[in-house]
Formats: sequence, C-alpha cells, structure tokens
Amino acid sequence: MGEDKKPNICLFCGGVIDSSGACSACKKRPRVKNNPPQCLKYGSLLRGRYIIAEPVGEGGTGITYSAFDIQSGQHLAIKEYFPQHLAERSKTSPNLQVKSIKDKEPFAKGLARFIAEARRMMDLQSLGGFPSIEALFSENATSYIVMEFVSGVSLRHYVKTHLIINKKTMASILSPVFQTISRLHENGIVHCDISPDNIMVSKDKKGRLIDFGASKKADFNGVDISALVKDGYSPPELYRINSHPTKEADVYSLAATIYFICEKKNLPLSTNPKKVALALDQINDDRFGEDFLVILDRALSDKPSARQHSVKEFAEDLKRVLKL
Repeated sequence: MGEDKKPNICLFCGGVIDSSGACSACKKRPRVKNNPPQCLKYGSLLRGRYIIAEPVGEGGTGITYSAFDIQSGQHLAIKEYFPQHLAERSKTSPNLQVKSIKDKEPFAKGLARFIAEARRMMDLQSLGGFPSIEALFSENATSYIVMEFVSGVSLRHYVKTHLIINKKTMASILSPVFQTISRLHENGIVHCDISPDNIMVSKDKKGRLIDFGASKKADFNGVDISALVKDGYSPPELYRINSHPTKEADVYSLAATIYFICEKKNLPLSTNPKKVALALDQINDDRFGEDFLVILDRALSDKPSARQHSVKEFAEDLKRVLKL
C-alpha cells in the first residue's frame, strides 16, 4: 500500500520538505534512491503513516528498514516478515506471495512466530535493555513490527571493520548485554538467539540486544525449537527435538559471541565438540591471557551442567581474569 506516494518528509532526518524541495530542518534535498528489488520501495507508506527510507538489515526471516512516522517525525525501525527462501514480492504490488504450495504452511508458521516475537517483546518492555515496540500490524500479505530505532552497527560489522578489539572495548560492548540477559533469566526467560547479528554497537561502544525472537520460558515442557538454531552460536542441546533450553544455553551463545570477537569468525557447529575444542586450542591471543581461555572453554562445554550456571557467574569470571 502506498508504493507510489511521493514522500513529503525528509528521509535523512524526519524533517518536512518545504516548497523549495529541500528539508526545512537539515536543508538536504530528497535523494533519488532505488532500494534492492526484494525490498519495499524508497518512500513506500505503511499503514498510512510509516514511510520507508532504506533497508538496514536482512536476515533469514525478514528485512529491517529505517523509517519515519509522518505524524510525529519519529525515526523508527520497521521489521518485515519476509523469509526469502519461502516467499517473493509481487512484481505488480508490494504484496508477498509464497513461491510454491508447499511453502504455504512453513510461511504461515514462521509468520505466527514473528507475531509471537513482537508480543513477547511487548511483554518484556518493563525489563529494559532492548528496543521498545511501537506497533504491530499486518499489510502486504505479511506483518510488520514497528520499533525504536537503535543507531549504530551490528557487532558482526563492528568486529569485521576493526583490526583489534581490546579487553576494555569488549567489556564496554558486552556489559550491557550481559545485564539484559541476567534480567531475562531472573524472570525465568531464556533468550536462545544471542549472536553478533543481534547486538548493535553504538558510537560510544555500548552493545544492545535488538532481537528476542526465540526467547522461551525456562520452565516449559519442551517445544521444538530446532528450526530456530543458529550455527556457530547455538549450543548442542538446542539441536535436539523437544529440548529443554536452560540459562546455560545463553552462556554458550555469549561465549561463542566472544570467540567471534577474538577470531573474527564463527565457532564450528556445536554438535561437533571436537572441532569446537580444536578451534579454541588454535586461539593465539596474548591480549587476554590463558585464564581467559580457560573461562571461555568452560562456557563452551557441550554439557550444560559443566558451564557457568548463570550469566552473572560468567560475567564475574570474565571480570576477574580480564582484571576489569
């Protein structure tokens, strides 16, 4: 809906375009920009009020856009459910359509999970530490989550574009993330989806979780979450049908994220503990010391009971060995 509507709001800053054709706030003129063909067009209008600027991230289940609310001028992020292995965008409209009949059911199940993610995040708003949800709605034969825009770059991008990350910077980035996960655990919730792609790094080098799509109550009676695992970050127990994720699963994912910071690559698949152990043995990093590697090795054990039993314990171990 609203694909051809010309924006009257500056997609640089959210200001109003004046009669001269320039933004009355930042003085820039609207640029002519073509978003990638799988994405919503630049200037598209959703729900009659959210105007799309550009995509800022793509994952296996969706696309996240930078957008503005034309009623308030607020800069927002809008996450669109769009599993591109199952669906494609119509050539004549912004609507999504499944690629084949066999894709209809998995698309619908994924959409239900996407909506559940938004509702889960709404329920967790009081805990803080992740983007607030502004709205949830359906349009274009899919659904959208409108949320607070978190400026910065993904931890994956940050690591790839910085030659060396010292222990002080690593602590600055991860400390807020550890605090958020600890609050979740205190409320009986396991995140289950921690990775460098789900952590944003701000200009002041602070990390922030941006996705809670797989979070689960820790006391549930077993559900199939094998479809939500992330190779290199999910512990081996999450690959099993009817697994029972515990807070130790998040300890593993945080440790795998730290490995990525150190080595600039993903850890091997956790279902092959020998390869994981070999990868740890090959770390040659004098920046953090041998005690640090011992702590990391424990957190990456293939047995949940052998890991640190809480994120708080893991954080205290790291603080001690890194002398922060």
